[in-house]
Amino acid sequence: MPRQEPSIRNVEREFFAARPIKPDLGVLGRKWAVLILADIGLRQVDRFSNLLHSNPGLNPRILSRRLRELEETGMIERMDGNREPRPVVR
Repeated sequence: MPRQEPSIRNVEREFFAARPIKPDLGVLGRKWAVLILADIGLRQVDRFSNLLHSNPGLNPRILSRRLRELEETGMIERMDGNREPRPVVR
């Protein structure tokens, strides 16, 4: 019996099963998350206060929450070190 080629749907299902993106999409859908990532990635903003200043209307509590959520999904990582001034994210 000839070997059957895997269907495209099965290949896609296996691909996404190995790389879950649902948690990432949930965080990205929240208010301010994409703007915060854009500041970090494109503008190289790496301090909490600079992120606050670059997004008028964003309060510290929400920024802290979004940064924590982005860190939990692995999109950003918190930097600990003895640099002055100390960056918040990388």
